[in-house]
Amino acid sequence: MTFNPNWVSSPSETIRDIINYNNFNIEDIIDILNKKSINANDLLEGKTSIDIQIANTLSEIFKNSSEFWLNKQKIFSERIKMIDSTEKEEWINSFPIKEIADAGYLKSKTNLYKELLNFFEVNSIFEWKIKYLNKSNLSFRKSEGFDSKKSSVVAWFRMGELHIKNIKYPKYNREDFLIKLENEIKQLTRTKSPKVFIPKLIEICYECGVILSIQRAPERCKVYGVTNFTKDGNPLLILSFRYLTDDQFWFTFFHEAGHVILHEKKFLNFEVENLTEKNVQLDEEELEANLFAEEALIPLQLKERLGNINGNKKKLLHFAMDANVSAGIVVGQLQKKGLIKPAYLNGYKRRYDIDEIKNSFKYSIENLAIK
Repeated sequence: MTFNPNWVSSPSETIRDIINYNNFNIEDIIDILNKKSINANDLLEGKTSIDIQIANTLSEIFKNSSEFWLNKQKIFSERIKMIDSTEKEEWINSFPIKEIADAGYLKSKTNLYKELLNFFEVNSIFEWKIKYLNKSNLSFRKSEGFDSKKSSVVAWFRMGELHIKNIKYPKYNREDFLIKLENEIKQLTRTKSPKVFIPKLIEICYECGVILSIQRAPERCKVYGVTNFTKDGNPLLILSFRYLTDDQFWFTFFHEAGHVILHEKKFLNFEVENLTEKNVQLDEEELEANLFAEEALIPLQLKERLGNINGNKKKLLHFAMDANVSAGIVVGQLQKKGLIKPAYLNGYKRRYDIDEIKNSFKYSIENLAIK
């Protein structure tokens, strides 16, 4: 369910309603606004307040008075201030303040309301809701208030987003990304050290115009990954590295890559369930992304051999070599399909150190920033 406030509508909503009701050509409207040095996209998305120049331009376009638009903005602004004042404390308390502060994203704790608005680059709680809830698959409902788990997910996403904020990425190349997924990236699953595979993975993604960020999830925030597309059309993948094992990390990465290749979602698609857990109820697109990850890691022609491993360690290692993936990934798939017990052969899964992951990612991003 998307966020759909039932209080006074915003000026941007009114503009869109007038355009739709009168069947105006939106491209013509955007062109007129841009020629008047008005950022049409920001105005239509509610990121720009209506001043006298914008009001005069809108009155010319829609043949109504500029006072109508100025009054609309005044009423809306006053309503938002009132809403923010009543929701402020609950909104602040819904976030993992310690984790955000420890990551260096809060300058002080004396005015957390202002600090959090700056952190999310919004001017009000209402704008925060529009920015992060209206375009996400998180089921926020106005009646349930601010859910700390969901607010933590949004904060986690924002921290991951800020890592790559100042890096300019080349244009996204879907075909190139698909080829590199099947070859170069899959080969990295056999690399033991994050010091080696994380810089290479980020560099390969960068060459394809794919943005990859890694951000440890706050405590009690059960998020695995997220996919989104930037305004420039670049896919954004943020991974939490939950459980710190190779099977979980690589399956999540290829699952998110599956969303990029198959679905090209234009909203924040958070993964808040265990993607490798057996019997989890998933919708059609999640099932498709799971299948993409499975077949990318273990080719279709090898799948029948999975059932013949039967916990045999020698067969496991031979199968992993033939599939060109780590033994831990094969163990993860055997467990997921119920072919072996959940804890059996876990010794073949590689466990990673979180500090090593963080340092490797930081080094990689610093290199890209220089580039």
